[in-house]
Amino acid sequence: MTTKCAAARGDKPLAAFGFGQAFGRHGGMVSDALRVPWADAMLERVPGEIDPLSLASASDNIPDAYRTVGPCLERTPGAPVLVMGGAAKSIGLYAVGIAKALGSSRVDYLDTDTGRLDLAEQMGGNPIQVERSASWYRKGTPPLHGGYPITVEASSSTAGLSYTLGAVRLVA
Repeated sequence: MTTKCAAARGDKPLAAFGFGQAFGRHGGMVSDALRVPWADAMLERVPGEIDPLSLASASDNIPDAYRTVGPCLERTPGAPVLVMGGAAKSIGLYAVGIAKALGSSRVDYLDTDTGRLDLAEQMGGNPIQVERSASWYRKGTPPLHGGYPITVEASSSTAGLSYTLGAVRLVA
């Protein structure tokens, strides 16, 4: 939770160690060494038998994906989820897996990429191929009648954001 700690991030709105002055005084990107304040409290040692490269996104994309669905599913167990996949590739797919693991009754994964659609299906999601010219997509019609109480926008596109916002079902 470094970005929430004023002492760790100083006057910068974000904390991203290793990215140079834009994110603070903690060393530059791809440095041989960088400064991580309070490392004992914020870092986890990687067990020797695990390749550190296989964990590269564990401290970033997995928590981001969890934040998109975890708290919402805690408040509304079993709720259906819509994930608009795309440019934020791993975040959308992690959101599918996490939503299924947390008991979502339905996880619809929309994307243009067949490879990601296949991965979403392997994780228990319902893959839906997005054709930008499809009338249901152009009209903003969500696959679930009435919309979704939980949506995830991972396309990083204006069209994807617009579609995802239109698929939100407000719940009391």
